[in-house]
Amino acid sequence: MPLAVLGLMVAVAIAAHLRQHEWMQEFIVRYPGTPATADGPESGVPAWLRWSHLFNLVFNGAVFYVPLFSTGQWGRIVPQSWDVIPNAASTMVQYLSLDFPVNNGFVAQLTAYFLTVFVFAPLAFITGLLQAPAIAARFGLGAVRPTGRSPVRSTSACCCGWCSSSPCIPSWSSPRDWSGI
Repeated sequence: MPLAVLGLMVAVAIAAHLRQHEWMQEFIVRYPGTPATADGPESGVPAWLRWSHLFNLVFNGAVFYVPLFSTGQWGRIVPQSWDVIPNAASTMVQYLSLDFPVNNGFVAQLTAYFLTVFVFAPLAFITGLLQAPAIAARFGLGAVRPTGRSPVRSTSACCCGWCSSSPCIPSWSSPRDWSGI
C-alpha cells in the first residue's frame, strides 16, 4: 500500500511538471479529454435491454416461487418456530468467537434462505422498479426524503450485497434430508 501511495505521488509530480511546458498546454487545448461527438448509438441502455432485464427477473421469480408454494417445499426454508431467532444468535456468537458449534441443525442456513427468498429478493425487485425513470417520475422519487432515489439505491445496494454474500453462510453437515428436493 505505501508503494502505491508513493507511485501516485510521483505520478502527480510528473503531471504537474509536464503541465508547465507550452507543448503540453497546447496538447491539452487540442485534446481536452472529451472526445468529439460522433453519430453513434444513443447513450444509455436501449429500451429492449431494459425490458428484457425486467422480464428475466419476473420470469426467474415465477419459476422459483410457483413450484416452491405449489409443492409445499416452502416449509423447508421458512422457520417453523420462534426458537430459530435465539439459536441463530447463538450460532452467530459461536462462529464469530471461532469456537464453531456442533451442527445439529442448520439454523444459520435456514435463516439466510428465509431472508434471501422472502425479504431481500422481493425488496431488490421493488427497489429495482423504483429506480426506473418512468416509475420514479410517477411516484416523485427525485426529492431527498425517505422515499427518494438515494435511499432506494442504498437499499438496492444492500440487497445486492446480501444476495451476493448469502452463499457464504456455513452449510456443512446439515442433518436434514435434502434428497427429496
